[in-house]
Amino acid sequence: MMNHNVKVSLVQIALLGAADSIWTGTVIAAFIYILSNNKNSVVGYIEAGNGLATLLFAFPVGYFADKYTRSLVISIGGVIAFVAIGLTSSTVYFAAEYDEKHNEDGTHDGWTIYVLGLSMVLWGISSGISSGPAQALYADSIPHGDRSKWYTYLYAVYLISSAVGPTTSVVIFKIYGDHWTLHELRNVMLAGMGLEAIASIPSFLYDDKYALGKENDVDGGNDIEGADTVDKNTTGGEKDQTKSSEKQPLLASVAPTRDEPKLATCLGVRKEHIPYVLFASDLVVAIGSGMTVKFFPLFFKNSLDMTPSAVQIVYIIAPVAIAMTSSVGTTVARRLGRIETILIVRGTGLGCLLAMSMALHQLDMYSVIALYIVRTGLMNCTYPLEESILMDSVPRSTRARWKSLESVSRFGWCGSAMVGGILSDHFDYSFTFMITVAVQGFGTLILLLILPVVPQESKLAHDKPDKDTDSVGHASESLQAPSSSEADPLLIN
Repeated sequence: MMNHNVKVSLVQIALLGAADSIWTGTVIAAFIYILSNNKNSVVGYIEAGNGLATLLFAFPVGYFADKYTRSLVISIGGVIAFVAIGLTSSTVYFAAEYDEKHNEDGTHDGWTIYVLGLSMVLWGISSGISSGPAQALYADSIPHGDRSKWYTYLYAVYLISSAVGPTTSVVIFKIYGDHWTLHELRNVMLAGMGLEAIASIPSFLYDDKYALGKENDVDGGNDIEGADTVDKNTTGGEKDQTKSSEKQPLLASVAPTRDEPKLATCLGVRKEHIPYVLFASDLVVAIGSGMTVKFFPLFFKNSLDMTPSAVQIVYIIAPVAIAMTSSVGTTVARRLGRIETILIVRGTGLGCLLAMSMALHQLDMYSVIALYIVRTGLMNCTYPLEESILMDSVPRSTRARWKSLESVSRFGWCGSAMVGGILSDHFDYSFTFMITVAVQGFGTLILLLILPVVPQESKLAHDKPDKDTDSVGHASESLQAPSSSEADPLLIN
């Protein structure tokens, strides 16, 4: 029978996929761009504020969730989401109404841009509070050995549902005229807010009591080596059960056991360094992504002269591409290894973006869109692999904190959106794309540091420990890919 928290997570992620995909990409970026009198930089500033809010709240809240209760923290995030929904809905409604009545010279009154910026800060706070603990509770509710499979299911559900949003917006745009106006964008935004309200309800349904016990961890409950020690002076050699919370650092990784064979290392990087290297790589890649991802819809609008519905059709196809490439990625990883697969796939995706930026004026619109879709699929299809490596490499009691650290990457993503907006205003989108290729390429190469210490999937299948084994050295789970389309991340790179 499926775990209660797993069911709630899958339902909520499906609803969030539909809700977020309606308004968080093309529509909000275009709304801010038009409201700010066609300034890419303002789009970047608001995105940076959203990311900063996530960063400031995520880690302390993740620590609280690890130490006390995760379900309560997720519920608080749901309350703030409802406040953000109300403020965003009222702001976009009155901004469009005011613009329709008073915009005679083609310029837009900017007072509402500040209120809209405040609402995006609230969305950032909600995300920082709920996403880390929710993902950690999801991981705690899945038996060890199955997390790669269930993370793949999770992101497959998200990607399939994320096609609902663009499809809905295409219908709305077609009904109201298919033009880049605040009035038409507002209608789509309000539809998104309605779905966000429904998607926030499951935040109140999580329950810590359904999380599996510490015995579900691969080391039989010992989060890190040394958490339990044997007092030889005790009669019968009983274990002195020292609470791991007394010895465990703020952020801990799973340490190898004494019996684990030594693996070749790169620059002294060992198994316990895996989560730190993953975080560093993710942060650099996110910084590169932020310079361009928020501006792809504006690139399609301004450089390719595409209509709103045409742009949304691209975003219907993109999740399908991610799902298809995820299926290939998880299959290849079983043969080549997870890190090897990530390096190859990301490198190919960066090549597509480089070709797209350098040959923009030599290619027709359909060729550019094809490159974008392939690039998006490849750059995002490795998320289940990265997530499974991380969850294998950190102890159960610090998973919410490590998940909350993703907010730092999100702030890097949003902070670089500010830089990307300024560059796009002063140069052009193609120039910014090339900067992204360089930054993301460097971030991907960082993973070479852990290439020798992350075992291949074929080896994991043979070395998977028994329930009673205390071998943390075999903590990685075998990656099991379902036969259906699988997918990946909540934040598209």
